[in-house]
Amino acid sequence: NETITRIDLLRRRKLLRRRGERKRLDCIQFTFHSGHKSSMAWVEISYGYKSKIYFYLYEEKRKGFTQKKYADQILRGPLKEIFEQPGNFFCVEDNSKVHGKTDTRQNHGICNAVRLECHIYSIDWPPCSPNFNPIENIWKILKQRLRNRNPQGNWTIEDFEKAIINIWDNEISIETINRFVDTMPQ
Repeated sequence: NETITRIDLLRRRKLLRRRGERKRLDCIQFTFHSGHKSSMAWVEISYGYKSKIYFYLYEEKRKGFTQKKYADQILRGPLKEIFEQPGNFFCVEDNSKVHGKTDTRQNHGICNAVRLECHIYSIDWPPCSPNFNPIENIWKILKQRLRNRNPQGNWTIEDFEKAIINIWDNEISIETINRFVDTMPQ
């Protein structure tokens, strides 16, 4: 699974209002989020296993991560390596548009074609469902530990990615992953 983490990640602030001030425009502070820097990371987990953490590469100046980049960097990369090993594996992908589960005229079925080419067996999963997908809980822990390391959130992208790697390698244990996988009845 993948996650996007902003490098200006801050602790949540509480907003206190008096009764009746909820919808008053003079009590609402509007925010503008353009220009935030972020890092997109991908990992794979299973019971007793966690991969190294991969950071998506943005070769183009366009924002976002496309299905073509997902197919090239993830499906043909670490996922292909897993499915080349002997054993019964299946991949859990949520319904993110990047995963390209539905063939359309725009995506030309690129991700589904690569899954067939690389023998990747994938099942559908509800998007952003922390109660169902154990990795969502792991991402939550990782982001909280990032906030604890630097509450002001003034990271450089290099320091930010080093901190993510450090937390993933040294603070997210196999036992933690197993505990969340064990919450799944089947």
